[in-house]
Amino acid sequence: MLKASPKTYWLYGDTALAVIRRFGVVNSLVMGIRFLFTRIQFKLRVISPITMPPNYYLFMTKRCNLSCSFCHYHSELDKSDVVNDEWEWKVEDLASFEKKGILKRRSKVCLYGGEPMLNADFFACIDYLNNHNYLSSTITNAAFVTKNLNKLLSSPLHQMTVSYYKGIADQHVKSLREISHHTILNISYILTQETYHHLEEVILFSLKVGARFITIENLIEKESCSKHAVHSSDDYKLFKRDMIEKYGSQIIMRWSEVKKPHSAKGKIECSEPWDMILLDKKGRILPCCQYPLSEFEDTLANEKFATQSLIEIRKKMKSNIVPRGCEGCHYLYAKDPLYNLKEM
Repeated sequence: MLKASPKTYWLYGDTALAVIRRFGVVNSLVMGIRFLFTRIQFKLRVISPITMPPNYYLFMTKRCNLSCSFCHYHSELDKSDVVNDEWEWKVEDLASFEKKGILKRRSKVCLYGGEPMLNADFFACIDYLNNHNYLSSTITNAAFVTKNLNKLLSSPLHQMTVSYYKGIADQHVKSLREISHHTILNISYILTQETYHHLEEVILFSLKVGARFITIENLIEKESCSKHAVHSSDDYKLFKRDMIEKYGSQIIMRWSEVKKPHSAKGKIECSEPWDMILLDKKGRILPCCQYPLSEFEDTLANEKFATQSLIEIRKKMKSNIVPRGCEGCHYLYAKDPLYNLKEM
């Protein structure tokens, strides 16, 4: 097992300082306390958390310009020119949810989708979050980054995650590099058994655009996708060690676990049901971003984050039972690599 080098800790510290400079000392301190309290509730496996988590995902739009076979929402998303107002967040929805006590300031809010930049109020929402003490972020496939570069620079997000697709992200290297001077950049890449050896070119791309993180996720297998999840092997272990030794001192690697079979002795480590909340504009909750959109079934009636589906999921995870919909997910037994430096 590789141990974190002093350079790795320096990368984390420098990134934390970058957040504090943008978000402010007081906001960062309050959010840090909320985050710590949430982690304690997770460690204790509290079934009905006392407070809302510090991480929100707002499902901004059901539209996307891509149709990826491995997508969590494959066949559920609309084409980019099909506008369904029932799924399109407006900036006034943010104010409404805040007034109801559902959105808590000094939280991290990720504008999610679909492709969130297709939402007409995307940039108005960024302005609102930046001006109301939220840590703003988004997850995008980068297709519209250069088109909207001036807006992304004039009111920069605190963090941007770019899902790497060869042939798309490569067209926006210059724009992403400019954005990285104002926004903490994270590059996300899906590993498969067939393609994991391509990871090095993604790491080099990440360094080229000035990313501070690279999130390396294992594929969650679906019938719609012909590729396979990475399983542990000597070749894979050697490859991972080589990548960490070569680049671990230059960029923070959030390297997820390989797929594992369920074991009665294997403790479920997934913190998502405690750590985050994914909302649509109606106030409904999706238990996890890995779940299909059809699982939007509960209505958020108050600020206690205690819908029946989440309570049942937490109960099962506490008893080390895999909930329906979580089968095959590599996050079940993996500690969040962002907070586990032992293999950095």
